[in-house]
Amino acid sequence: MQIDQEFGLSLPPDDAYQLLLEIDKIAPCMPGAALHDELPGGERGVTVTVKLGAMRFVYDGTIKIADRDDGSRKAVLEASAREKRGGGTAQATVTMSVSEDAGTAAIVKSVAQVQLTGRAAQNGRGIVEAVARRMVSEMARCLDERYGAASTG
Repeated sequence: MQIDQEFGLSLPPDDAYQLLLEIDKIAPCMPGAALHDELPGGERGVTVTVKLGAMRFVYDGTIKIADRDDGSRKAVLEASAREKRGGGTAQATVTMSVSEDAGTAAIVKSVAQVQLTGRAAQNGRGIVEAVARRMVSEMARCLDERYGAASTG
């Protein structure tokens, strides 16, 4: 499934883009995510806990920046994980692009291609999309609170 989302950060676009490339700063702001050691090939280990309706899923996997174009402020993140209990998997490719908004702020557009198998896939697109949107919104709010222009004052 594809999930398109847009959010703002109160940073200049170049700064916002650089922030989004720093997995160490993004992970603590992602609800339910815990970052682990760096692995070969630039990947980082990650554990993500997600609640879909009444069910709770814990995934262990990896995340990496698969591609980046600094000139156009565009990057691709790839994540792959397996359920700790059960045979489900989650794969995501997220393309992020940062543009200027009102001269001093950044607009981030993300397009996520998400593939789920197992029990999580049985929840249906609506609940999965709603939870994914909430998680990204919470992450954006946290990043802006920690690193946005207002936080540096």
